[in-house]
Amino acid sequence: MVEATTGWLETYPVSHATARNTILGLEERVLWQHGTPERIESDNGTHFRNNLIDAWAEEHGIEWVYHIPYHAPASGKIERYNGLLGALYFTPFVGEGQRPRGLRPRQGLNHHREHLDKAREVNSALKEDVGKLTVDWMRAREELELKENEWRSERELSDSYLRGERTRLLSLWRQVVTFRRHFLEMKTATDRDLSELKAEQMRISGSILVNCSRLHSGVQLWEPVCLGRSVLKGQAQQQAEQETSQKTWEVMHLQVKGDLEKKELQDRGTELSALLVQSQKQNEEKEKTVKTLNDTVEILQRRNLIGVGRNILESLGLRLVSTTMLLRLGMLQRGAALTRPPFAYSILRKQVG
Repeated sequence: MVEATTGWLETYPVSHATARNTILGLEERVLWQHGTPERIESDNGTHFRNNLIDAWAEEHGIEWVYHIPYHAPASGKIERYNGLLGALYFTPFVGEGQRPRGLRPRQGLNHHREHLDKAREVNSALKEDVGKLTVDWMRAREELELKENEWRSERELSDSYLRGERTRLLSLWRQVVTFRRHFLEMKTATDRDLSELKAEQMRISGSILVNCSRLHSGVQLWEPVCLGRSVLKGQAQQQAEQETSQKTWEVMHLQVKGDLEKKELQDRGTELSALLVQSQKQNEEKEKTVKTLNDTVEILQRRNLIGVGRNILESLGLRLVSTTMLLRLGMLQRGAALTRPPFAYSILRKQVG
């Protein structure tokens, strides 16, 4: 009899293979020592397949399954154990061609059980080693999963930080472009106003000179005729002086107005310069932020995350943009014309990879 799971072997020597001896062997060797089994498999020999065996199996609630000899797994295992016992234990004790009797088969069985006990001890030791290895492997797996989770969280933080910085840089660039457009529009309007003011001033100056010339010529022409008319001459001279004073006052008024507009334009240019300085400071802060970002990427690369940083930068296609605006504002004193140097800007694109 062989236990199907552990391979435990039980022998019971009998004089004849009958159903009664089979039941006695099962009750003494199996039921009394190990308990009632759920299933018994055997060949369909006469000492196994009869009414007495069927009644006994039904009484104890045992499922009895029959197989063809030397073909089924269970009966094949029994036959192999019979050959093993005959080759290793029975033949050395009783000799070739002799039937084992008495205590000699029992001694072989005990010897076989000792081997099974040693095999169980070795198997237990191997199971302990496998259990330790399994525990170590599970611990290493948990540590690896923890590190992977940390790496994923760091990657998500880095991605969000890079996206935020990229959005901020794009927003700054839009502000710079908008500021440049407004500045160009204001510069164009200022140049147009100054040109109109200059033309008006030149027209008024020419008109004043023409009127003064005409007045002087008229006075010289009428001076011989009006020698006797001193009163009329005095009145005409007084009227001419009044007109000259009025024209002079108008010229001074226009000059003051031009100076005020010129000062206003200078103030607007100063405000633009202040805005430019503020924009340059913001650009410097953005460049510092970009430098900090590059340092962060280098730190990630030193921590064996070079591939991660490369994947992040390739997926985002990040181009770091830093803008520098150069603006100079000058005023022409003679002609009250405001000139501007060309608006220069440069875009520096740096590929991080």
